[in-house]
Amino acid sequence: MLIPGIMLGYSLSYTNQLEKLFNVKFHWDADQAGIYQGMIGAAIVVGMMIGSQLSGIIIKRGRRNALLLGNTMGMIACAATIDRNFYVILVARLFFGTSVGIINGACARIIEETVPA
Repeated sequence: MLIPGIMLGYSLSYTNQLEKLFNVKFHWDADQAGIYQGMIGAAIVVGMMIGSQLSGIIIKRGRRNALLLGNTMGMIACAATIDRNFYVILVARLFFGTSVGIINGACARIIEETVPA
């Protein structure tokens, strides 16, 4: 359960260091910054809710496949956050959150079945 926990903490906290950089890069004033920073933070949480709901459906096709799908989605989403477009970053954060939700659901199920009581 260490990897999903690390991903969850990373996904919720890594933009804290980038807030000032985003404000300068996208030319946000104090009023706009709060709204847009909230959108970036909320995108990952919404993605995690979607991913946790989808994980039950995806796990039916195989736990290993669910982990592979979640990890692949996460890698692509992390790479997409390098883009300099705000909306691409927003969608990439949504997909990364979805991958975190899928991985959390799949890892919990795998550990439940493989580790003895």
